[in-house]
Amino acid sequence: MDTLLTPIKDLHTNTVATVNRLIYQMSFDGQIIYMEHVLNDRFDPTQRLIYIENINSIVGLYIYNKPEIKPKNYIYRKWDAAHNYQVGEFAQHDTGVYRAVNVNTNSTPAVGNTDWQYSRSRVVIITKAEIYSQDDFIVWVPSNVTFDTNEMKAVINYYRLAGKKYSIQIY
Repeated sequence: MDTLLTPIKDLHTNTVATVNRLIYQMSFDGQIIYMEHVLNDRFDPTQRLIYIENINSIVGLYIYNKPEIKPKNYIYRKWDAAHNYQVGEFAQHDTGVYRAVNVNTNSTPAVGNTDWQYSRSRVVIITKAEIYSQDDFIVWVPSNVTFDTNEMKAVINYYRLAGKKYSIQIY
């Protein structure tokens, strides 16, 4: 009797697995927050440091005329998990600049993290090549995450909106 039921059990198991995979895939769309969730689930499930930067949300550097009062511009170093930040030190992470408010903090800067205080949105100096690259968004992947580029592109292409261009950058 088991011989007759084994193919049916296998078919049922495969069908349930396929349905569960499709339900997971269909519960997300091309919104940045959902794409970040899917990419982190797939490639960085423990630290979840993959993030997507929308090119339109980057604050550019304004060039002032001589008579205008020019505020001082500062360049901040990217947040590094290996560095212990002291009180008052700044670091940029995602789309913001954060100031350390606790001693020897190495936690990830974010709004709501008590070790960091949000200071301002980050200013990016953009080259002409970057302006004309025509990318709509950038997928930032930490250097300690190992991934297959083709596999990541397949996941991104499944969810991205048609006509949107992107690049994958390592930080």
